Amino acid sequence: MSVEEFEELAHRAPETVWLEFVGGRLTVKRGPDGNRSEIIAWLQRLWAGRAAGPWLYAHRGLRTEADDAGRARPDGVLAPMRHFVAHGD
Repeated sequence: MSVEEFEELAHRAPETVWLEFVGGRLTVKRGPDGNRSEIIAWLQRLWAGRAAGPWLYAHRGLRTEADDAGRARPDGVLAPMRHFVAHGD
């Protein structure tokens, strides 16, 4: 399955599930739940008082390999503030 085929399939999946395609295997995971959201909110509050340094971004799509074949959507990503401006998803 190509990345494009997987992304099309994932785009059509219900919002209650996340699809993963790792090592040639397609798996279905539950989408983010309240517990995960609370952990992200707690971490954001920890970082809120720090104007300089990284910020916690929730559920960002990331390229994980230089050739654009690897992609991930972690629960949270620490990155410099405004790092994802104009990057799309």
